[in-house]
Order: sequence, then C-alpha cells, then structure tokens
Amino acid sequence: MLNLIFLLLTIGVFAIMNIIFLPIIFIAGLFSKKAKYRIAQRIVKDGFRYVLFMCGIRTKVIGLENIPKDEAVLFVGNHNSILDILIAYPRMKGITGFVAKSELSKIKGLAMWMGFMQCVFIDRDDMKASLKAILTCIDHVKEGTSIAIFPEGTRSKDGNMLPFKDGSFKIAAKTGCKIVPFVQNNTRSAFEAQAPKIRSTKTVLEFCEPIDLSTLSGEDRKHIGAYVQNIMTEVYNRNQALIEKK
Repeated sequence: MLNLIFLLLTIGVFAIMNIIFLPIIFIAGLFSKKAKYRIAQRIVKDGFRYVLFMCGIRTKVIGLENIPKDEAVLFVGNHNSILDILIAYPRMKGITGFVAKSELSKIKGLAMWMGFMQCVFIDRDDMKASLKAILTCIDHVKEGTSIAIFPEGTRSKDGNMLPFKDGSFKIAAKTGCKIVPFVQNNTRSAFEAQAPKIRSTKTVLEFCEPIDLSTLSGEDRKHIGAYVQNIMTEVYNRNQALIEKK
C-alpha cells in the first residue's frame, strides 16, 4: 500500500510543482538567477519533506551545526538508497546542487527541476564527460553553490561502503572548499530491502565536522578518499546502534 501512496504522492507533488510554481520560478529568474535557484530549491525541499512524512520515514538528524554558514562546501555521502537525496537534501544549507547519473538527464520534466537545483549529470563510463562534470562542479563551488556527491559512484547493495573514488574530491582540492561528510543509516530498509514497496522506517543522518584539506598531511591529502571513508565508516557503525535501539 505504501508503495502506491509514495507513487501517487510523488506524482501529485511533481504536478503541483509544475502547475503552480514554474511560473513563479521563471519570473524570479528574469530578475535574479540566485533568487530562481533559492525559490526552486525551497519548493523541492518542502516537496521531499512532505513525501517522506506521508510515507512514515522518520529521520534522526545529527550535526546540522557542522555545516558552515555562508560558504560553499562539498557534501560527501554514502549511498544506499534512491531515497538518500530525498532525506539529506532538505537539510543542506544554502544553494546546493548534487551530482547525478547521466540517465536522469533524459527525463525531461525531472531534468528541468534538477537544473533548477544546480545538479550536474555525470557519465562515469565516459572519462572525458566525467572530467567535464567535475569541472562544472568546480565552477559551481567558485560561484557559491555547494555540491553534494556520492563518491562510491553507485548504490551499495548491502549497506557496506564501496571504495571512494578520489576524483570526487578534486572539487575541494581545486576550490579550497571544506568537505562535509554526511552519513545515512537504514535508508535501504525503507525501499530497496522490499522493493517496490515503501516501508515506514526510522533512519539516521549525521553531518560530520567539516574537513579542511589545507590542515591535512600530504599523505592524507594523497589518499583523501580513504581518509574520509574511514571517518564515515566509524560514524556509520556508531549510529547503527541508534537504529537497533528500541
């Protein structure tokens, strides 16, 4: 039943966003690009919250104070579920785009809204296209837009983190922005564990302390993927107790 509710809610929210809010966004864009992005992202975040609330997905959020204010950052997260963005994105401060697989760019209506969200599409099987996507992310950060990325490159099938790709961290290395790891627990239980059904679920989302690459040793910077993954794995293992706690 919940999978039907989720589908209907998603379609309903998307329809409302197109009918009511698109004219507002386009008008705002005539005066200010930043205003357009802020309005669009506010609408999307509220839409995500509504869908999750109606589906009974409850999230304990830890560490919001660790997100720097008034500066663009690189959000780096573990990836277990298609719901990861719906849960984490509404909690990210400021204008934030995320890196998404290129297949989503072919869904016209969705791609338009993802454009409003400053998303960057990446084809990980095409090295040239991947490099171009990373360069676009670097430009976004320099212009004040934070970027969220899943450095595993794909969803984990068992909850264990896959090796992080160091290339994802070039965004921070080339811009000097801080890295804010975010760790999610139990998101697979909401959908993938019994797909296509959606299950009312408790999840945990923690934003870790920001990492400034300039303060790390040369060795840690060289292996920044493993360095960040070790921090996130420790947080993931610790927060698993919050899921198991009755």
